[in-house]
Amino acid sequence: MTTKADFFQTLEATLDGRSILRIRYAYRLAKDIHRNQRRKAVAEGENPRYFEHPRAVALISMRHSLDPDLIIACLLHDGLEDGGDDPHDAAEIELFLGAEVITTVRGVSKVPKAGFHERFARYSTWKMRWAKACDRLHNLRTLPPDDEAFRRKQVAETVSVYLPLFEEMVQMAPPEHRKGARAIVDDIYAAIS
Repeated sequence: MTTKADFFQTLEATLDGRSILRIRYAYRLAKDIHRNQRRKAVAEGENPRYFEHPRAVALISMRHSLDPDLIIACLLHDGLEDGGDDPHDAAEIELFLGAEVITTVRGVSKVPKAGFHERFARYSTWKMRWAKACDRLHNLRTLPPDDEAFRRKQVAETVSVYLPLFEEMVQMAPPEHRKGARAIVDDIYAAIS
């Protein structure tokens, strides 16, 4: 588990103060949104705080890009669908973190759940696909070992729905992000083999 200090150490050595403040705000907001949630155990006896998932998704993104908006979107990627019934979350994200961030977060949110895959395939930007790829990679790495049916379902969905979109993301991304996008996709292939 990474501490908050560890999470911000690399960022503080690299990014400007405004970017750090925006990421700190997103970090606290994600922690608050998920404060009463627990993630499905990946090993017997585990019941991790849900916040560990968005933090891990952001860390995956940070290994390949220190773009503040990507990090923020990864921290908040589940915020709208899992945030409960607070209608102000989206407005708060937009007001304090910007229109591009809320657009990306909305794009990866399964709200409404019906038709999500079709919407995502048709309208997602490379940043939405990047956040979803980091999310999917962490989900694959933390599948419960004792639920083979769920594991098969997740791998099948990854192969049939997401990998073609993630392959397109590599081409959609600006040149400075293509190497990172390719690395994330390659890690997904490794996780499903």
